Amino acid sequence: MAKSKPQIFADTEFMSAADKAKVFRQWCNFLEKNLDRRCFSKALYLHLSLHCDFIAHTNLDGFWDYYFSEDREVTTLQFLDHFGVGGITGFWFRDERYIDLNQVMVAEMACHLLRLQRDVRERYQSRRTRQLELLAYELGYDLHKGEDKNAAL
Repeated sequence: MAKSKPQIFADTEFMSAADKAKVFRQWCNFLEKNLDRRCFSKALYLHLSLHCDFIAHTNLDGFWDYYFSEDREVTTLQFLDHFGVGGITGFWFRDERYIDLNQVMVAEMACHLLRLQRDVRERYQSRRTRQLELLAYELGYDLHKGEDKNAAL
């Protein structure tokens, strides 16, 4: 975790200080583990959908699929950008009930944002390259040798 000292959270009507601390630990783990699905908890999902201005997408699995499934790099980048400079202008960031948690979530994201964005872009490029190689193979081209397999036909 990038944070240097323990965070102090305030109780609210719908979220205790202990629950906020738990969500923050889960958030840090999720970011440190490169957005690993196994680190995406129900508590984290609920906080994101209820207090960070994300649409719930029916349930945790729907949320995950929309933002993080294998071919969703664009929406993964949108998710990451939500915690960047451009995304922290909404009410969710200034809501006094959750400002303590949301501000440290944004600060923690700042420690991981460039790496996560790079990883997502590399994943996208790799996936698209594989798709193009498959298409070239189906059309009879060998991209690695630069030859047209159909040229002899």
